Amino acid sequence: MATLRRLARDTAGNPVEFRHELTITDGGPLRNVWADPVRYGWPGPGNTGPRLSMTPRGTLDTSTNGDVIQRWDVDGSIIVRGNNVTINDCAARRSVTSGAYPIRLYGDNLIINYSRTVGGSIAVYSSGGRYTLRRCDMWGCGDGPRIEQDNTVIEDCWIHDLMRTDGSHNDCIQIRRGAHCRITHNSLQADKAGDWMNGAIQWGSPISGTYDDLQVTKTIMRGGNYTLMGPDPIATAQSFIDNRFGRGMWRYGLCKDGMPADAVWTGNVWDDTGELIPRP
Repeated sequence: MATLRRLARDTAGNPVEFRHELTITDGGPLRNVWADPVRYGWPGPGNTGPRLSMTPRGTLDTSTNGDVIQRWDVDGSIIVRGNNVTINDCAARRSVTSGAYPIRLYGDNLIINYSRTVGGSIAVYSSGGRYTLRRCDMWGCGDGPRIEQDNTVIEDCWIHDLMRTDGSHNDCIQIRRGAHCRITHNSLQADKAGDWMNGAIQWGSPISGTYDDLQVTKTIMRGGNYTLMGPDPIATAQSFIDNRFGRGMWRYGLCKDGMPADAVWTGNVWDDTGELIPRP
C-alpha cells in the first residue's frame, strides 16, 4: 500500500491536502497509469475543471486589478487586462477555427483554478505577463496553453483531445520563451482517435529571450509526432524529472532531437512497465 499526497485547492483557492491510497499488488513499480490516471492520483475527469454550478453569460472583459472571477460559464472569451486577477470554477468556449482564445491575458500574474476551456486556437494566451494554471481541464483546442513569459506555472492540469484543422500544428503545451517556468504533475494526451498530433510539449527556437530553468516534473505524457518536440540546444538548465511516458504512443519517437548533455534527465519511466528510460 502506498499513499500519494497532493495539494488541491478549495473554492477560495486555498491549498488543501488530499491523500490517495494506492495498492500495488505485486510489490513492483507503478504501471499503466494511462489506463486510469485519476485512480493513480493524476489529473483527469472528476478532479479537474469547475467544481461548482456556473451562470451562463457572454464574453467577460475585466480591467480591475485583483479581480476575482468565479462560477461563470462563458460563451466567448475571458479577457483579463488587470494584474493579480484570479479565475475560479469557470468555463470558456470558442470555436477552434475562430482564431480567438478562451482565456486572453494582457495583465500580469493571472491565477486560474479549477476551470475549463473548450476550443480556441490556443487555450490560454498571454501577451502580458505570467499566469498559473491549477486543476484545469482543457480540450477541443488547436493548442493547449502557450508559454511566452517568465515564471509561468502549469500544474495538476488535464490537457487532451486537441482539435485538428487544416495545417494545424497541435501541441498540449507550446513554449515559445520564458525562464523559470514549471510544468508539474499534469496529464498531457496529444493523440486523439489515431491522430498523433504534433507533441505533448513543443519547445525550441525561441521568438526572443530564453528557456532558462525549465522544469518538467511528475507529468504523464503520450502522443505526438514526438512526445517531446525539442529540446532547444541553446537553453540552459532544462530538467525532466520523474515523468511517465507512453511507450510507442507516438508517430516517430520519444524526443525529437535528444536531450543535451547538460540537461537533467532522471527518474523518467515508461508507463507500461515503470522501467527507467535512458537519456534520449
